[in-house]
Amino acid sequence: LAKSKGSSNPHNVVNATIDALVQLRDAIAVSQQRGVKMSKVFNG
Repeated sequence: LAKSKGSSNPHNVVNATIDALVQLRDAIAVSQQRGVKMSKVFNG
C-alpha cells in the first residue's frame, strides 16, 4: 500500500510507487518472517 504524501505532483507519485514496489514481499518471505506455514499466510 502506498500513499503519496503532500501534493500529488508526478514526482511524488513516482516516489510513492517506487517505495511501494521496493517493500513488496513474496509469500515465502512472509511465511518465514511470521514463522507460519504457507497455507496460514493465504487462509488466515
